[in-house]
Amino acid sequence: MEDEGFLHRFVSPGGVSAVFNALTLEITTNTKSPSAFDPQTVLESYRSFCSSPSVTMATFFVTGDCPRKCGYCFVPGTLGTMTVAEVDSGLAMLSDLAPGKADILIYGGEPLLKPEIVLRIIRGSGEDRNLCLATGGWSLSREVADAMAERNAFVIVSIDGERDVHNELRPLSVGDSYDSAVKTFHAFRDAGCRVGISLTVTKGNARRVREDFGHLMETLKPDDMGLNAWMHPRPGFGSNPYEARWEDVFDAVTGCLSDALATGMYVEQLFRRLRPLVTRAPRLRDCPSRGGRLVFVPGGGVSPCDCMAATGVNTVRDRDGIRKLLSEFSTLVPVFREGCLSCPCVALCGGGCLYDALACTGCLSGVRGERCGYERALLGWMVGTILDHQPPGRAPGVLSIGEMTGFLPEGVLEKARMPQPEAMLGGEMRCRQQAGSN
Repeated sequence: MEDEGFLHRFVSPGGVSAVFNALTLEITTNTKSPSAFDPQTVLESYRSFCSSPSVTMATFFVTGDCPRKCGYCFVPGTLGTMTVAEVDSGLAMLSDLAPGKADILIYGGEPLLKPEIVLRIIRGSGEDRNLCLATGGWSLSREVADAMAERNAFVIVSIDGERDVHNELRPLSVGDSYDSAVKTFHAFRDAGCRVGISLTVTKGNARRVREDFGHLMETLKPDDMGLNAWMHPRPGFGSNPYEARWEDVFDAVTGCLSDALATGMYVEQLFRRLRPLVTRAPRLRDCPSRGGRLVFVPGGGVSPCDCMAATGVNTVRDRDGIRKLLSEFSTLVPVFREGCLSCPCVALCGGGCLYDALACTGCLSGVRGERCGYERALLGWMVGTILDHQPPGRAPGVLSIGEMTGFLPEGVLEKARMPQPEAMLGGEMRCRQQAGSN
């Protein structure tokens, strides 16, 4: 790939030459005369968007307790459990800072260990909130399942592969971890909930992730497949020993994405990149932690980041404190970083994970080199895939949004397929006048 400021020239695997505009996400096969634009005007609009924090998501860390002992987990077992008063306080703060639509994620540890707290969140959240619950799979009360179904909630069950892989990565001290997860999956689905699967890529399973992804997709037919490709550093341990090489992560991710597109499956962690690219809606914030997230933990703490909240970093107890953090975190994005402006992923990667950056570099404004290499490779794969799906003999020029999305299965970009739509779309600038859309 040859770089010329914000313009990046490359040739697709099929031999199609193109120029990619890193700011507007425009792709043109007219390589001799790429369309002109004013980078400073575009950057100013993007920076204005990012520096106006708007809460689109709240995470309730119900408990740090968990019957599984997953080696890659970053949540300390000393986190404790939320009280009813802490839940009510968190819901009140959410109503104050996000009076409109916002998503609520019920998280842990294992939240199903505390059904009374889960029910308190569901019933106190208000009808305008999208609800999502993440579980490793545990004994499920009919009351919780029915309450989630009544709200058209989305449930994410962590299943890391077929039985042998899952039981090795997510062991239970007593019982079969895989059976427990699958039983919970079916219990929520039988109650009427939308249910997805989250599969984690580790050093040990990276080479067979595509096989396990296909097996789970075919046998359980989930509403969504999540693919956790990056390990969060564990408190005090630095880099996570379970994390795979980024090159292996890239191979696993692109293989799974190819299979998902062939079947029409929605995969949120991958569509975070593909969706904004093909619709030319720059994804300026990746994780909602950059000014868009409230995370409530046992003990009354609140933070913009779930990982930081769980480990006690950048966590406060009052509304003024969290407003200050939200404002500070909102500008920790690539369009404010001089070092990122020459990168082709500047308007797509969103900056990666702030907790990972802090753990790996010692500062919130740091970047992980491995993550940068992965993002660039993934962008090249996506652009190449789009170009190689264009008809032979197409006249040189800018690809329209219709041409960019033409290879995707019908309906795969629908908002209803997203587990947490407000949170995910909140980082995407939904206006295209800068891109010269046609």
